[in-house]
Amino acid sequence: MSRILLGMIVGVISMAAVAQEVAPVISVPAALHRGLSADFDTYIGVYELSNGQTLALTTHWTRMYATLDSGKKIEIVSTGKNSYVALNRQLKMTIGRRDDGEVKGELWLAQPANMADLNDGHTVFTKVMLAQQ
Repeated sequence: MSRILLGMIVGVISMAAVAQEVAPVISVPAALHRGLSADFDTYIGVYELSNGQTLALTTHWTRMYATLDSGKKIEIVSTGKNSYVALNRQLKMTIGRRDDGEVKGELWLAQPANMADLNDGHTVFTKVMLAQQ
């Protein structure tokens, strides 16, 4: 009986750990407002990502952009305070300034599951952390 109970406890703990890292659903708000969010201008700059890439956050007029390494600019929109998604649904970001002034956050990147999946639209999401450069 104790083995069954122990097995159930381990199973619940395992499920809870998996639930914490479930990839987000990246959806663009139905009512799209392309204006700058009130807090975005404080985050303009270049950030190091935990996977070795860099993320540049920029603006052009009233539009916000994210660029990974030296790639193509991706337009992003605000989904709430310090929260952004890419219009192409390939990126979701939460960013914030800590009490000590340092900017930290997390980024979910959509990527092909593997090279064979490049053409079938199958993607996986990778979570990376960002830090001020």
